[in-house]
Amino acid sequence: MPFSIPESADVVIVGAGHAGGAAALTLRELGFSGSIAMVGAEKHLPHHRPALSKEALQVADWKLVTLATAKEFEDRDVALLRSDPVVKANADLQLLTLASGRNLKYGKLVIATGAAPRRMAGQFHPARHVLRTFEDATSIRRAIRQDSKVVVIGGGPIGLEAAASLRHQVAEVTVVEAAPRLMARCAPADMANALAALHEANAVQVLLSSPVASFTTNGDQVSVDLASGASVLADIVIEGLGVAPETMLAEMLGLSVSNGIVVDDSYRTSDPSVYAIGDCATPAGGRQETWSHAETSARAASRSLLGMTPEPAPVLYFWSDQYGSRLQVAGDPAGATDYGLRGRARLYIRDSRITAVAALDAPRDFAAARRLIGQPA
Repeated sequence: MPFSIPESADVVIVGAGHAGGAAALTLRELGFSGSIAMVGAEKHLPHHRPALSKEALQVADWKLVTLATAKEFEDRDVALLRSDPVVKANADLQLLTLASGRNLKYGKLVIATGAAPRRMAGQFHPARHVLRTFEDATSIRRAIRQDSKVVVIGGGPIGLEAAASLRHQVAEVTVVEAAPRLMARCAPADMANALAALHEANAVQVLLSSPVASFTTNGDQVSVDLASGASVLADIVIEGLGVAPETMLAEMLGLSVSNGIVVDDSYRTSDPSVYAIGDCATPAGGRQETWSHAETSARAASRSLLGMTPEPAPVLYFWSDQYGSRLQVAGDPAGATDYGLRGRARLYIRDSRITAVAALDAPRDFAAARRLIGQPA
């Protein structure tokens, strides 16, 4: 029979987001028959986050897209404890204490606590928003007026998707980026430049090399004051400055932490009974804040936990949808010294090997080019 409030579980998953939910479902898919409990701070079922910066900002009655229904988790004997975060942990006793006061023992622990949005310093103002949760998206959507002026701070995927989603709902959108180009951490320069041109073609002002110095309150509005001395007045400010990994539980357990929870190729931490997956995990190649990494890290940890041989490491991949266009990037384009084409897909070459591919609005060419990663140029 399914259990709802266990005192212990063979596997406890802390974090009921995409990675945590994927881990629970994958363990059952791979044949694990032991008990599983999943603990989450959010009230929602595990769900997909990409749409929060897209459809969720545009559709008033938009509903979360969950990995599975509550009944489907129950049918798989996965106990769900939502809105009840971990507040204490004892590694020696393998014991977690939840905010409700409930204690929960674990045999194996999977940490999938994700990450929290970075915030700029300055006094709180209701016009200032972040975009990470369903509630964040709902708050922004409710604040939108046709005459609103929106300033998006940060030219990464979330900020640019939000700008694209809001552009035709509000009067003005300005993207402010401290770096000399957009998407500096995740997309090659040529693709970032193409996206900048796409935003400008849709009447979005893009201010590069423009770090924010401060905010000044002006009634219901906020003045975003730049280091250059210029200012941009906003009714809505979206701070898309990236995220910081949630490592509090790892620190309570004494795990190795360095810009996330340090893990090996199997996503095992410095404690062999504990795994970390998703946005909070730092494998050898560095943290990855993508939908695909939530899936692949959950699968790798599940296989390791069951003593199964590891699968080949997947190629890094992400996509971003803006104005009906889709950017796709696979592999690592950093340090490329040569370039090529496969149809409309761009090939990035380093040391005479194809290390990455990228494409804008060319999904078939991208799919074909993606298979070339790792091959001689």
